[in-house]
Amino acid sequence: MILAFLSFVFSSGIRVSGQLAKYNIVVAYKDPAESNTELGKTVISVLNNDLNNSQKFNSSIGEKEDAETPAEGTHFVVLMKLNRIRPDHCIVQFQIRDPNRNKVVFEDQFARDLQTPLVKGKFRYIAHQVAQKVLKATHGLTGMFNAELVAVKRAGPRSYRLVVCDYDGYNEREIVQSPNMIIDPKVSKCGQLVLFRTLNRAQGQKIWIYNMNTNRSHCVSDAIKRATGKNVFGKNISSSDFGMTSQHVVFARSNNQTTNIYEYDLATRQVREVTERVRYNIQTCPVYANDHTIFYSSDVSGTEAIYCNGSPFNLNAGFMGRVNFSQPYIRGKKFVCSVRGREEGSGYTGIICVDDYSNSDKVANARVIITIPRPGFLEKPRLSGDFVLCRNTYGNTKNIMWVPADAQHNEVFVLRRGGFLEADVFPNND
Repeated sequence: MILAFLSFVFSSGIRVSGQLAKYNIVVAYKDPAESNTELGKTVISVLNNDLNNSQKFNSSIGEKEDAETPAEGTHFVVLMKLNRIRPDHCIVQFQIRDPNRNKVVFEDQFARDLQTPLVKGKFRYIAHQVAQKVLKATHGLTGMFNAELVAVKRAGPRSYRLVVCDYDGYNEREIVQSPNMIIDPKVSKCGQLVLFRTLNRAQGQKIWIYNMNTNRSHCVSDAIKRATGKNVFGKNISSSDFGMTSQHVVFARSNNQTTNIYEYDLATRQVREVTERVRYNIQTCPVYANDHTIFYSSDVSGTEAIYCNGSPFNLNAGFMGRVNFSQPYIRGKKFVCSVRGREEGSGYTGIICVDDYSNSDKVANARVIITIPRPGFLEKPRLSGDFVLCRNTYGNTKNIMWVPADAQHNEVFVLRRGGFLEADVFPNND
């Protein structure tokens, strides 16, 4: 049965398979005076929050004396030194000590520019970079801390904003504002372009591309219609994604009681049908794994499942009864998707992870990293290293949250800041 198979652990309505004790860790400065500077206060506070947010540590801020003679049960101590050699330049030095063995297990240093106008944001970046290295050294995990998000938030009755921010919702910068609803942001594989859609009742949906280098956006669907005289994307687009080289857009379009997958070449302006048009079937949520491989959701078999280039992607190992898979997402070789099913009369929804989608053994042993009982719904999973970003929707409430993809904990980190409706992760920090 699925409940025994997943070894679910309940925690505040959320359950994750497996349990692993957190490391108790103390962060401190070698020179106590550094705690009194704006730089020092920001870095140590953000570092402490980062480590706690990962769900892998019980972190606390200590003094130098606490680090030298830590309390019983302390697994690691992080000692830092910030050498601000110029107002706009800082050398960061830190070491991780194991007090039980009286041994330095890791040490490193790096330089960071602190030029205006993003000084506060760069203070935070120092803490994120140290946290990333601490997580890697102690757990062998990557992702999350250095992740940068593109997220949608509602600013008013007819005002939506597309913003870029840190993994925890801080350091927010607006890139697009629109009176129309902004939905489904997707970052290109190169990290320089953001694909998103706007929804207007009179005009339907439109596809836009924002260029992070030029800080400008243009409406792809309108430009193509002007050039070809054809409404290639139609008014009813359910999802879209960039190709590996950002020269192709794959999208799902509804027409005549069916939804199918199409691919558009931005250079040649040619459209290609990826799936066959079968009336009443819904095929949606396309994503690229590489230039020649497209994953998507389809109900052509009677239940919603994941398909890869027209063939079923078998994720059913270990599951009993009727199970639906949807919303695939690829980052490198790692694969995640949403799952819905019923067990013992109760509905659930969750996120599945596969470490290597090209390895049939690993696909067959796909693991569920988190589930919640219905009517909640876990959706829109995204990847950053060894962490998954997803949305928990319950009625009108939407929460963006992080969960470790190793499925070793029964807690998640919910973004309480920002009020984001949905988000994607930039790929350059994996």
